[in-house]
Amino acid sequence: MSAPPLWATSADGECADTKPTELDALRSHLHQCAAAHTRMAAFQGEVLRLRGFVLGRLVSSVALVLGLPLAAWLLLRL
Repeated sequence: MSAPPLWATSADGECADTKPTELDALRSHLHQCAAAHTRMAAFQGEVLRLRGFVLGRLVSSVALVLGLPLAAWLLLRL
């Protein structure tokens, strides 16, 4: 017959229940995650809006991106 497994828990012989400090830490962590997710979702929405704007005006956007440095270079040569 084999020996039963020995289990070690973080309760260290006490009642295995959550402590108020653990719940506060979890609450704080979840609040930080939610805030980060909200900021990231807002940023993603702005990026998608900008992408839609640029793709709708692809030729104009390329001309602007290439034309501005070219115009500046030409003006500096004068």
